[in-house]
Amino acid sequence: MTSDTQTTANRQSSEALLAFLGEERERRCQALMDEAKTRVRDIETACEEQKARLLADGRRPFTALRRTASLAVAGPARREVEAVASRKMGAAVETILAGCRERLREFAGTSVFSAVFESLLQEALEGARDQLRVDGLRDVAGTVRVAAGDEALCRRLLADLGSPLEVRVDDEVWGGAVLDLADGKYCLRNTLDSRMARQDHDLRMIATTRIHYGLSKRLDGVSQKMQEQLANPTREGLTPGAGDT
Repeated sequence: MTSDTQTTANRQSSEALLAFLGEERERRCQALMDEAKTRVRDIETACEEQKARLLADGRRPFTALRRTASLAVAGPARREVEAVASRKMGAAVETILAGCRERLREFAGTSVFSAVFESLLQEALEGARDQLRVDGLRDVAGTVRVAAGDEALCRRLLADLGSPLEVRVDDEVWGGAVLDLADGKYCLRNTLDSRMARQDHDLRMIATTRIHYGLSKRLDGVSQKMQEQLANPTREGLTPGAGDT
């Protein structure tokens, strides 16, 4: 091999080595840059997560404080509104029921009430007969209390039935009859007022519904049934009154 040939071979080897070194440098530089970018992204992600945690930790006490403050203010205010509404609702229901009693009392003073009174008295006598377990209405002994306006009618009806009951006028009784039996052991009330009192809960529910949804001309089945019971008393509606034993 001549010297020129050796020189050419050495030069080519040097150029190849330089090219390899250049490529290796580029590859390593690119690898370092990729690794650096990955590290930067990881650091940014970690910083964002830490930021979110810090913000959440900071908001949590504020949210709790705001909720507590809201409850402290809104809770009593809402309860006060509900209490006022309840009181007004109760007063309105009482007004409605008082109006109903007044209208019944007025009805008890009319001439058409005599037919209703006869049914109420008959029903009370039959209830007393069953309560005392006697054979007939003539065996029912005691006192019947009525309003002054119903005294004459009551005496006539009892005479027609042959009942020995004593009739007494009681200013606190209206719209029916109250029977005191067995020396005061039993007291049977069958008046418009007592029948209304026995259905007080249902009447209050109906009155409350009317207030909530507005007065309606259409009567529902419950209120219709109660009105029919008041106008046309039946044995089903007779129960011992206050003070019964």
